[in-house]
Amino acid sequence: MGAKKATKNMLVKTDKVLIDEFKIYSFTYYKDNGLLSLFSFRHFLVLVLLNIEKKFLKKYKSIDSPNEQYLNFYKKRGTKIHSLKEERILENINFLLPMNYAQLFYDLMHTYYINEKSDSSSYSISMFFEFIVSFIKQNELMFFEFEM
Repeated sequence: MGAKKATKNMLVKTDKVLIDEFKIYSFTYYKDNGLLSLFSFRHFLVLVLLNIEKKFLKKYKSIDSPNEQYLNFYKKRGTKIHSLKEERILENINFLLPMNYAQLFYDLMHTYYINEKSDSSSYSISMFFEFIVSFIKQNELMFFEFEM
């Protein structure tokens, strides 16, 4: 029996509409590219993260890891989302990610925050997930082979 890989459960609490969009984009990507055997939401998230990483490296020249101070800042804000006046239906989505991809998630989230949102006093995984969904809408995704 092989050793189990270390994983981290990434919980995102956000608008049901965003989660539904993510799920639709995910299934459609694998179906349209003849990759249904690879279909899973966590696989799609990692694929998107790798695409974001490539774009960020081109745009910002580096990917930055958050230090303890920033990790605490993000964790305290946990699943906070933008407050709007209309009613929002919230839902959770979980991604059980290998540690290296969970770290990539935090590194990309931090790089995005530092370069695009550093004037915001509140930032969270849920807000970064909103960026991820907008990234999927606005960019053609490249396929990367990777192991989970």
